[in-house]
Amino acid sequence: MTAGCRKLRTQHDNRLPLLLPHIQSLVHATFHILSCSPYQQAMYQSIILLAFFGFFRIGELLPATPSKNDSVVQLGHITLQSKAIHIE
Repeated sequence: MTAGCRKLRTQHDNRLPLLLPHIQSLVHATFHILSCSPYQQAMYQSIILLAFFGFFRIGELLPATPSKNDSVVQLGHITLQSKAIHIE
């Protein structure tokens, strides 16, 4: 009975989706956080944009440790086509 009562009590899901304005804020923040290195700004911006528009998880793009380099997307997995990017 107690398990059934817990199911009756609804909890509001306060998680929100990551939307384009959030991504724009993250990209804009790289100018302030990494102001001394334009190269790092471009790298972080490309990771943020690729993850969002390519529907990637960060763990699929960046390894957690150097020993896990084989489990992320590598340059050899990417082929450029006329109007698309194909990732194997």
